[in-house]
Amino acid sequence: PATSEDLGGTMQPGRQARPVLGESRRPPMSSRSARSSDSRRPAKGAKAEKPEPRSFPIIEDTPVDEAEEILRERKAQEEARKRERERKAREDERLDEANRLRVEALHEEMARRPHTFDADGNIIWVQDFAVDKLPRVSELVPFYVKRDLIRNDLQSLAEPRQPPQAAGTA
Repeated sequence: PATSEDLGGTMQPGRQARPVLGESRRPPMSSRSARSSDSRRPAKGAKAEKPEPRSFPIIEDTPVDEAEEILRERKAQEEARKRERERKAREDERLDEANRLRVEALHEEMARRPHTFDADGNIIWVQDFAVDKLPRVSELVPFYVKRDLIRNDLQSLAEPRQPPQAAGTA
């Protein structure tokens, strides 16, 4: 790595200079055939060695700005409230649709069946009742009253009626 003294300029301490064109950080390779035989194919008698992993964790030491964190929390809370409002709106729409279908079915049934309403406005379905199960209005008595025999012959119809006689005349 180049230092500020090597480049003749001023550099910040702890920073490395960029490599000059033509310079490389990689070791020089001899030829393409040597490169391919060394790195790609293990020797026949030797065991294949595991290459070292190329990945490594990136560690960032960034200071946490508390004002920024507060703003992030507020934004997250606002998004949560918005999602909750949307969920409630969808649920209300579902309930309204279910209620509308229930009322529609109720109106269809009201058109078919006789009904009335109570004092609170609730529906009372009118049901036909069995007349033979009702109590009797007049009871049958076990005795009979004899009636006078009426003559059905033609003479009785042709005879003039006599006015009833007074009790004192005879």
